[in-house]
Amino acid sequence: MNFERGDIIWVWIPESWKSFDPHESRPALVLSVLPNKTLGIAMMGSQVAKEKLLVGDVVIPAQEGTGLSREGKVKCYAVAAISRRLVKSKVGRLPERFWPAIEAGLNIRYPKSMI
Repeated sequence: MNFERGDIIWVWIPESWKSFDPHESRPALVLSVLPNKTLGIAMMGSQVAKEKLLVGDVVIPAQEGTGLSREGKVKCYAVAAISRRLVKSKVGRLPERFWPAIEAGLNIRYPKSMI
């Protein structure tokens, strides 16, 4: 499976991620395709109505080619590099109009001076 920036994928959670249930899969946004079959991702939440929005969260409506069945949010503060082996499926793409908000959210948490 080939990936590119903007793909929305479902990933299996590694056992080492203590803040997530490792027996579930979660949606994620591909931020970058890295060497050695690794992806840079931002985790996504799918219970927007139940969760408090935090600085860096970007709400994404369901549908619009995203492959999400309900509204979700990109957690720009929950960024990780994962092996492609953890990808369960590729379900859609992030519409271009959301990228400015995603990049602003990433810059809040990870200022360019850190990169």
